[in-house]
Parts: sequence; C-alpha cells; structure tokens
Amino acid sequence: MNPNKIPCTIKFAVNPRSQSKSEGFAFDVEPKGLTIDPHKHKYVTVSFSPTEMKQYGGIFEAMVENGDP
Repeated sequence: MNPNKIPCTIKFAVNPRSQSKSEGFAFDVEPKGLTIDPHKHKYVTVSFSPTEMKQYGGIFEAMVENGDP
C-alpha cells in the first residue's frame, strides 16, 4: 500500500530463516519488484513448494527503493 503522494518502487524477496541446510527452502515471491502509484495498493504472491516432509522457514522482505533505512 502506498499512502503517499508520489509513486514508490519496491523490491521483494523471501530469504532463508537460517543457514541450516537441514531446514530446507521452498518459498518464492512474484513479482520480484513493482511500482505502486500514489494512494494505491498491489498484491504479491508468496508460494510454498516443499520437496519433502521437513521443517521450512523463510523471511519475507519488502524493500522500498530510496526509502528510510
């Protein structure tokens, strides 16, 4: 959602929660980035595609370009 008066460009990522190889990783996000016009909103899709029965974990990140750190 962009409540501001100017468009914003955002990049999306889903990263592993830990460096453990036993945890596995089966997440993806689409689109990887987009621009949201002023006072509008858009949706992204996070998919989960496990390859085996085990614990999975990920961290979703939305990074606004030129935004406050």
